[in-house]
Amino acid sequence: PGRPEELLEAGAGVLARLWRRPAPPGPEFDALGPVVAGWAELLRERMDRLRPPDADLYLVAAAARLLETLPGSAPRTVVLHGDANPGNVLRAEREPWLAIDPKPMAGDPAYDPAPMLLQVDPPLRHPDPEAVLRHRIGLVADVAGGPAERIAVWAFARSVEAGLEMTDRGHPDAPDMLLGARALGRVAGV
Repeated sequence: PGRPEELLEAGAGVLARLWRRPAPPGPEFDALGPVVAGWAELLRERMDRLRPPDADLYLVAAAARLLETLPGSAPRTVVLHGDANPGNVLRAEREPWLAIDPKPMAGDPAYDPAPMLLQVDPPLRHPDPEAVLRHRIGLVADVAGGPAERIAVWAFARSVEAGLEMTDRGHPDAPDMLLGARALGRVAGV
């Protein structure tokens, strides 16, 4: 419990500690690039097959391109948590906050914050979700380090992918995820 800003600061602080060291060479962690390139293919296939009314063809194409290109332009490669949603960041005794249930990969640190940005006090519940998202992206960038613009485009691409994956599963929150993706697209300038 706590204010959304406090929870985001805590989560971003945990990620910043995780990202301090570069990912070790070798096969210990999956590389982010091939993982998200596979998502890009699946994203296109789902869009062709499902044609959800809440999905914008331009935004889906832009998200797929970003999933294919962002990993190659990463300024550094670190160990990623891989599933940094608010339920996986907990108060602890050893440290004030710890992350649990990682899905570790090696890649661009800007990939990790997306779930926190969308799931801590969901921005779409606010009158101006874009202003909330801009503020949160800036906060996470300040605490965790890294360019806010890069965090925004990763969050956009990941939310489009998640929205179509949820649509494919018939999840009732899929339209909201796709609306969130549109808001993130505007914030990211996509």
